[in-house]
Amino acid sequence: MGQTISDIDGNVYNTVSIGTQIWTVENLKTTRYSNGDSIHYEALDSVWGGLTIPAFSTYNNDTIYRNEYGNLYNFYAVLDSRNLCPSGWHIPSDSEWVSLITYLGGDSIAGGKMKESGITHWMFPNTGADNSSGLTVIPAGYRYANNGFNHGGFHGLNGNGGIWTSTSTSDSTSIAKYFCPGSASVGQIENSKSYGWSVRCISDLQTGINEKEKWNDIEIYPNPTSDLLTIPIGGQKIIVIANLRGQIIKSIKTKAMTISIRDLTTGNYFVSVFNSENKLILIKQIVYEK
Repeated sequence: MGQTISDIDGNVYNTVSIGTQIWTVENLKTTRYSNGDSIHYEALDSVWGGLTIPAFSTYNNDTIYRNEYGNLYNFYAVLDSRNLCPSGWHIPSDSEWVSLITYLGGDSIAGGKMKESGITHWMFPNTGADNSSGLTVIPAGYRYANNGFNHGGFHGLNGNGGIWTSTSTSDSTSIAKYFCPGSASVGQIENSKSYGWSVRCISDLQTGINEKEKWNDIEIYPNPTSDLLTIPIGGQKIIVIANLRGQIIKSIKTKAMTISIRDLTTGNYFVSVFNSENKLILIKQIVYEK
């Protein structure tokens, strides 16, 4: 466990370093942006589902859940430039989540490494959960948007854990990462921005990178590519190629700086490079074209 940080309301969060990233261990609880402005609290289900302004609530509109599970925020609050997270921290993008998932072994097992173990919060059987990452994901439930059948409402406490990314997919939808008690995987869902999900924060700083080597200044080329890929980092390394959902497609242990990826299908991929000590030193997005 790392150091602690505090939000504008004085809530204290533990932090954990995973790979080159530093994350908060608990779900966000703040009622104010980092500049001190209040976030709109919406209690009425009939209003929540149609909101297009930043808002939050506690599960079942009962503050008894806040300390343990955090608040539920709609995506308009996530987007707000006043920043839900404490100064020096931000809400992680989908690519930052993919970096985490890749580091933990891919989406089929990373969820188990992120979920709190046992059944204190999670329903049985809480498959694969060992929390070996220290991220301690718990199922805080969610708040519905207006989907034509309801106009808001709460669901899934102890059974559904969803955390917003900061990545939009359209004017009305955005990406959340999803965890459930029956799987060790990390799911991805595109929800209406009016849904209420949990929020985690990630530090603006990275850790564990040798600054003398300036890995992140290195470019992978050619990009786009249709065959060979050059990663100008010498020595023993592991190259992991994952799709945009964090599913590992290819893993290569090599000393070579040029590898063949001609067996991939056309699309976008994340290429992560780990050193001989299994530390993430580089992650880039590439385009593969047949």
